[in-house]
Amino acid sequence: MGSTQGAYHCHNVQGVSENNGELDDEYYDKLDRLLSEVGEYKNVTNPMRVVIVLSNFWYWTGGLSWYLHNASNCTNKSIPCPGVKESFINYTEGFFKCKSAMKVIEKLFDNLANRTNKYKNNITYKDDSTIMAWEIVDDPIANNNVNEFYNWTEHIASYIKERDKNHLVTIGMAGRENASYYKRLHEIKQIDYMTFSLMPMEWNWNVNELEKKTKEFVNNVLKVSRIVRKPLVMNLFRFPRDDEVCSPNSPTKNRDEYYKYVLRLFTEYAEDQFIVGTYFWGWSFDSYPGNETCKLWEVEDPIIGDSTSMYQGYYSIYKTDNSTLEIINNSAHIINNLHKDITIPKYVWMMFAGAAGVFIVCIIIFIAISCRVKSEWEHELDVGADN
Repeated sequence: MGSTQGAYHCHNVQGVSENNGELDDEYYDKLDRLLSEVGEYKNVTNPMRVVIVLSNFWYWTGGLSWYLHNASNCTNKSIPCPGVKESFINYTEGFFKCKSAMKVIEKLFDNLANRTNKYKNNITYKDDSTIMAWEIVDDPIANNNVNEFYNWTEHIASYIKERDKNHLVTIGMAGRENASYYKRLHEIKQIDYMTFSLMPMEWNWNVNELEKKTKEFVNNVLKVSRIVRKPLVMNLFRFPRDDEVCSPNSPTKNRDEYYKYVLRLFTEYAEDQFIVGTYFWGWSFDSYPGNETCKLWEVEDPIIGDSTSMYQGYYSIYKTDNSTLEIINNSAHIINNLHKDITIPKYVWMMFAGAAGVFIVCIIIFIAISCRVKSEWEHELDVGADN
């Protein structure tokens, strides 16, 4: 991850796909509770909303590789360790050609959409206004299966919209894709809004050119958004604590400067009404890594804002990070004031009220709710942690 190097410990994270999309009440009861708690947030101007992410290209939540692994008649190969990035990507792209694996996503959506929440008067998820949107797949990659990915995206987006008329649908793209392909995907009628990410460390951006690179990248995705004429959300942006130290007590001066720049840029662009929201990565509140040195997550460690495949604490924002939180909150107030008088379709705008990062909860439904970890991969690779 960036310039931080270390041993990549490979876990296989087993998600809901082991039982073909069926929901385990023991785990999904926690999601019910979360939706109930979020729904209790009574601020009318800035209601909290939840994005439910149906799948992930990366392995740490189970992800597409696990669906493919469990599917019948699609592959007889083991899942490569994600530390060998090219091999893992090539393997996982096989999902887009595997009908039985894709059917699991449909079944998972059906079970979630029709699930009743006993903590919210038995309302079904598809009727719950606490849910903002369904995200199809986080950070998908289709280097060698472009048409197959497009066809699946079009199909699953239509499948969701036919069964749920109340919520938005987005893909979950990072925005680094070929511009014409990125445009083509978001022109799919059933996709309501576009996404992009900012991950300068993973993308090996020169720290001396951060502002230049960031502005160029945002300009490129914003240009596509204006052509497609759909709202654009920065699905995540992140930057490490100073000197890439993972301790919660480490300073955040450099991170704060980058956050200031990104959010200032965002507020400038928000005036044109296309770029409407942003999330930061990642909120850990008062959950701290079990060790102050940079290490990867292990089974007994607490769940924090950084994913299990990352160095724990590397990107985390805690309730004690007062300077960072002040920057985020100030930006949220500016965005809310900019957008409060904007008239755009109600079904879109009500979801984006307060979408400056701190008021929208983005839930990847596998992590901490339905994930189970088992050590099928025990070897270590001398590479940095990636997604």
